[in-house]
Amino acid sequence: MSIKPKVDIDVLLYMFQEYEKGVSFQYLIDTLQLDINVNTLYPKYKYYKTHGIETLLTQKQYNHYSKELKLKVVNEYLNSNQSTQDLAIKYNIRSSTQVKNWIKMYTVGKEIKNQSPKTGVYIMKARKTTFEERVTIVEYYLNHKQSYREVAEHFNISYGQIYQWVQKYQAHGKNGLVDGRGKGKPKSMMTPEEQKEAEIQALKAQNRLLEMENDVLKKFQALEREMIQRENKSRHTKRLKR
Repeated sequence: MSIKPKVDIDVLLYMFQEYEKGVSFQYLIDTLQLDINVNTLYPKYKYYKTHGIETLLTQKQYNHYSKELKLKVVNEYLNSNQSTQDLAIKYNIRSSTQVKNWIKMYTVGKEIKNQSPKTGVYIMKARKTTFEERVTIVEYYLNHKQSYREVAEHFNISYGQIYQWVQKYQAHGKNGLVDGRGKGKPKSMMTPEEQKEAEIQALKAQNRLLEMENDVLKKFQALEREMIQRENKSRHTKRLKR
């Protein structure tokens, strides 16, 4: 499925030519009575100047970007003062919203798969572990408040392993990690002491999960504030250049 531009390509090209002669976009919008916002038009001009007229033609609704490109964009955002809009234009990404989503995924430790470890994304095959190892790894994750990716790197295991173990531990306590089955010991087979211990461990796991969710929320809020500040600064700079 494709998306047609709201303004005809010929009209856009005319506006860009006039803009380069010194005519403001707002004047052109008002004169031509166009249904487009100046804040939308300026990025289109930047796309055009960076990638040519092809980028203004009818676009696909769903674009596929390589995992290598996603990580490159994220790393560049984190290590520079460029806004998400600047990076979207630079790499011909359909919208800055996509860039923001990649950054958020990376920030909270969600895996962007199939990318080179040299660029910072972790790839590791699952390996065999003992019950004691699984308990140690899960408790490390819960106590250190690190992302799944960071813990997987630390213990040389796969992202999927740590994720599954944490889910099993939160549901069944340590018994959920026995032989990797995840079902734990049935309550009918537990002693009263074992049942009480399992309930205590489950409550502790739930509390730790709530703490981690709160930390993630705070991290998201801080990231949103940083993005807004960077976008506002970028817009202010661009207005001065118009």
